[in-house]
Amino acid sequence: MLRVVALVCTGEFADRYPRQALIRLRHILNRPAQDRAVSGAATALQRIAAKEGQLPTVWRMVSRWIDTDKKEDRDGVHRAFLALLDPESDPYVLQVMLEAAHQDSGVEEAIVKGWKASLDNTHVDPECRRLIRGWAQARSQGFVRREQTADILNRIIEQHLVSSPISALLFGDSTVRDDKAVIELRRDLLLPAQLARFQLDAPASES
Repeated sequence: MLRVVALVCTGEFADRYPRQALIRLRHILNRPAQDRAVSGAATALQRIAAKEGQLPTVWRMVSRWIDTDKKEDRDGVHRAFLALLDPESDPYVLQVMLEAAHQDSGVEEAIVKGWKASLDNTHVDPECRRLIRGWAQARSQGFVRREQTADILNRIIEQHLVSSPISALLFGDSTVRDDKAVIELRRDLLLPAQLARFQLDAPASES
């Protein structure tokens, strides 16, 4: 049933009532488990954002949710933010958002705030890891500015070194074989000086 709701929220209903559609999708994204309904809702949100003229509405709502920070909706809000900036299926939305951030520091601040909030929420660690890989691929393929994406991630690193997604990015994960794009991103990031000497030159995941 929830997958049907997510599908409906990408059709005419979303065109006529985008805010209501986004609220319904947030409720689905707030489910405790990352199941097919949650995946469907994330895809639906991405499709709404990619429609002509809808991205400003989607971004305003998602950034407002992050600012409000209601504990009962936190997983749904953070999954919405991470899905919105995920370039895996289509880099268009990420390209537009990063271009806006390049032109407007307020947009960049909101993106950084969304990243920090998501990394503080261990329930969405898998989605954070996915987005980091997605950004690495997007910059490697030339879809987004290499320096800009690294700069944004550099702004969140120091406060989140112990988070699983950032730790895996900086030091590798022995259970995952990183691809070239992730390795390149890792080498472009700046560690706090007191930790730089501990970074592995060749993490086990790169071998």
